[in-house]
Parts: sequence; C-alpha cells; structure tokens
Amino acid sequence: MARFPLPLVLVCCWRIIENAQFSPKMNIVEAICDSRPDDAEISRFEGTIGAALPESYRAFLRTHNGGQPKPSTFSFMANGGERENDSVQYFFGLHSGRIGSSEKKLAIYRNRIPDDFFPIGTDSFGNLLLMATGNESHGKIYFWDHEQESEPPTLKNISLIETSFAAFIASLSAQR
Repeated sequence: MARFPLPLVLVCCWRIIENAQFSPKMNIVEAICDSRPDDAEISRFEGTIGAALPESYRAFLRTHNGGQPKPSTFSFMANGGERENDSVQYFFGLHSGRIGSSEKKLAIYRNRIPDDFFPIGTDSFGNLLLMATGNESHGKIYFWDHEQESEPPTLKNISLIETSFAAFIASLSAQR
C-alpha cells in the first residue's frame, strides 16, 4: 500500500499545535497533584464552564494538570496603561484536592469574576490568571487584579495578557 504524505497545510498546522502545547523552556517544578484528567473529566469540566477548552490547555491538563511553572514571569499592559510584570505561583488542575483545584477555585470566585471567565492559576498575591470563554475572547488569558475588584464583577480589573494559552506559556520568562 502506497503512503501519501500529509498535505502541507496539515503538517504545518500539526507542528504549530505540537510546538504550541508546551514551551520547551517551561517545566512544572512542583506538582499540585498526582492525577491527570482523562478526556471524560475534561469534558465534564467543559460542561461546568459552558465552553470547550482550547486544545493546548487540554493537553496541558492531561500532561501536567497544574503545578508551579519555571520559568514563571510574564508581563502585560495593565488597564491604566502601564506595563507590569508578575509571576505564576501555580496553575490550577482538575482534581479533588484542597489546593489548586480548578473546580473549587471556580466555585469560590464564580460571583467575583465575570461570567465568561474561569480561573486557571494564581500569583503569590491572590490575583488570578483567567481564561476567557466568550465568543470573541475564547481562549485568551487575562490577569484579574483582586485589589481593583468591584461588585458586581466588571472588566475594570481584568487585563489581557496573551491571545492564547500556548502563547502565554511561550511568553513565560525567568526575569522578574
């Protein structure tokens, strides 16, 4: 049987997905749990948040399921127009543990963050990293500043960090 090469578009797309899933420079240096979710658990969480997760984030959960990354520093333009640096203390995962559970964090913050977001991680000051689930912002990563929190939740304390989880992981650096 003759083997036909994949069309160039598929090869290029696969390489982008494969390379974007995890930055070769980012490692999880401290795990928050020993378990890894299967597709059924990830699908159940997608039902909870009401949106499909981007493939790069699904792959991250299946491989690492949260934890403390190294490098961990990122920068973003705050809503006031100034550039800020921060670092990821740890990413949340899909597990039933006490620390770093995405589902438990979602329950805690559900009424404190806008509806089209869910928490994926935290810094060491209690601020959150959010992933957007809305149509126009789906998969984008945001910084949620707890010191600027308002009731009801608004976008005033939320700043865009990156356009995707893969881009966010690739942007992490060791500099603070």
